[in-house]
Amino acid sequence: MLDLAKVHGNSMSPTLEHGDIVLCYHWGSLRENDVVIADIGKVGMVIKRIESIIGENIVLKGDNQSLDSSICGVNIPKSSIQGRVIVRVSSSFKFSLIKRV
Repeated sequence: MLDLAKVHGNSMSPTLEHGDIVLCYHWGSLRENDVVIADIGKVGMVIKRIESIIGENIVLKGDNQSLDSSICGVNIPKSSIQGRVIVRVSSSFKFSLIKRV
């Protein structure tokens, strides 16, 4: 299944910018450095990069080194991942693929 989401905030800059639209899908295995959408309880939906995978848990991080987030560096269940981001559409309607590193 494919979904669209809009980026709010700058925690994933320069990879993703506030106002970008992303396309994500819900199948396949997760790997370190994947950009994902996660549903984090009281925080809500977030877009972050997978820093590490430890069993059934993952640790997320943002790409913007000048910002800190309360969910970064914390183990969250893999089941909170809603999809992997595969395409970015910038606010100027330029498309780019989000490649696995």
